[in-house]
Amino acid sequence: MSFRVVLVWICACTSVATAAESKNPWQAMDYGEMMTATLESRAVERQITQKAMAIAVGERGQAHVIFDEDLLRYSVGWSGGFIDWKNIEMDGSHRTWAKVTGDEVWGNAMRPGWSREGSWDDPRKKYKCTDYDPLPANWVERGFGPMPQERGRYRGCYRNGRRVILAYTVGGVEVLDSPDLEQSGIFARTLNIAAPVPESGGRAAARTRPAGRRTAWR
Repeated sequence: MSFRVVLVWICACTSVATAAESKNPWQAMDYGEMMTATLESRAVERQITQKAMAIAVGERGQAHVIFDEDLLRYSVGWSGGFIDWKNIEMDGSHRTWAKVTGDEVWGNAMRPGWSREGSWDDPRKKYKCTDYDPLPANWVERGFGPMPQERGRYRGCYRNGRRVILAYTVGGVEVLDSPDLEQSGIFARTLNIAAPVPESGGRAAARTRPAGRRTAWR
């Protein structure tokens, strides 16, 4: 009996090792609960998040969200799959960004995650973009880099168990923001705001998937 148990264990380990070795190094790596990269999504419109932090949410990390460190917004939330691992630093391809794979549940357009005086307009200077040919209409001229300091600024992140806690300021007010996926399948976020943010409001989701499917954002 002991011999059989050891043999099964060895076979199982060999199978796992072979599966890991069959992946490219950048796919086999354990990134934990978060990974930063430039990522493309399509939930609302075709867009890239240049300073994207992909965060695993849920008890088993079964879903993900992307936080945009420049615009302080959540670009997209999705379940199933992760990314397609195609960009210059991964597979060596040019003019590509790793794309979200799986079921994109909801998303936000390329605008700030917090309004100012009722406006969601991007305050950054606009530049002509040559990322794709032909360009999506919303990419022809767009902002790059962080927003002005007085509008908002990403400060970093913390870890608490499996949870990722984002730290940033909005209008000079400190904000802690932690996304998650509830057991009911609802995307949620926990916010700790140090003081009232003057003339500002936060955006949840611009568009979610069709009604009747229980995963949503709140």
